[in-house]
Amino acid sequence: THLLLAAALLAVPVACEPAGGGTTVPDSATTTVISLQQIDCQSCGVKVIADLKQNPAVYDASFDKVLAEVTVHYDAGRTGPEAFLQVIEGHGYEGVLGAGKGAYIAQVEFDPELDVQRIAEGSAVALADHFAPEKVTVFDFYAVWCKPCREVDHHMKGVLEANDDVAFRKLDVVDWDSQLAATFLKDVAALPYVEVYDAGGNKVAAISGLHLDQLDAAIAEARAR
Repeated sequence: THLLLAAALLAVPVACEPAGGGTTVPDSATTTVISLQQIDCQSCGVKVIADLKQNPAVYDASFDKVLAEVTVHYDAGRTGPEAFLQVIEGHGYEGVLGAGKGAYIAQVEFDPELDVQRIAEGSAVALADHFAPEKVTVFDFYAVWCKPCREVDHHMKGVLEANDDVAFRKLDVVDWDSQLAATFLKDVAALPYVEVYDAGGNKVAAISGLHLDQLDAAIAEARAR
């Protein structure tokens, strides 16, 4: 079982890596789900959880990074949702009581004339089916909860605007237990993860983590072939 803790907990996000944990909750506990609004990374939820657990009346709290939801198990005689919402607001986010309402900020938008395609959402695909003819193709394995992945998008937008012989293919991992992750990320330590191929479909580089200098070097090498 994989849980991910973003390295965005640091001042500069560099990768989203696996971690884990868990606590026993008594049967008498009350459970409340709070949806976080317009957050930009899973570390936002991780930080909220850390503060919620400081409340002595909270037995346990967890963050679902895919749904952007916080689940709190607590002693209802000593604390409640209002206290949890105050903690969330203290982090600069809005919380809404109830499940199914969580949301991350919008993904980076690419101009229509740029060669960008979103080709997978959790399901496995054959990369060879998505090579751009006579172009360098960059495959980006990302997740909406991964802040460093957004940095790749911002960077690649500039690369694509400057180079019409580069194509960008985006694959949403969703989570580490998805079919897509099982197929391509078995030996990958962190997101973002990109693979760069030259115009002939030959792999030039595979890069795990936020290493934009390595990405630029790989694209330059692929273009020169």
